[in-house]
Amino acid sequence: MNKKPITTGIPTFPIQPKTIAPRPSAVAPQVASLPAVIQETRRPRKGAKKPQRKAVVTLTVGGQEYTGTSSGQYGHAEMEALRKFIVAKGTAAQAWRALNAAVRKKVHCPNQPVCGSCTIILEALGFGPKTGTVFSTKKSGGVSWGANMKVRELMEHGDLFADYQRALRVGAK
Repeated sequence: MNKKPITTGIPTFPIQPKTIAPRPSAVAPQVASLPAVIQETRRPRKGAKKPQRKAVVTLTVGGQEYTGTSSGQYGHAEMEALRKFIVAKGTAAQAWRALNAAVRKKVHCPNQPVCGSCTIILEALGFGPKTGTVFSTKKSGGVSWGANMKVRELMEHGDLFADYQRALRVGAK
């Protein structure tokens, strides 16, 4: 009995392994150069606010000076300088003792008046303006006034929280 293999009529092809291209090495891809960025300069509109001057403040406590600039991270320049003083002393309690022991406490802000809210805080802590510095009762420009947590701690420790709250109300927009 000769048996013939059964065929289905479907042609069969041997399976060929697929060739994979080698991966490129860790070379940075080529990027087409981009056109230069052109910065647009706009002229201020009529009636637009003038840009604010950057405040630079120096607080003198005893013989030590603490500087602050209007960066926005820790509040106004005065509050940043006050924060630096508190951090340098370690705690609000130690800063409070140092403030009470200091004979001379002065604020130097030569390029613009100290705003009303900062004036409330600084006067409550016993600071006076140095020659060329003006304490103001006016609100500052820009956003609402606020002090950093270190200043708040100091004001609470010194039982001056009512002054702190008043400064917040005066500085609200």
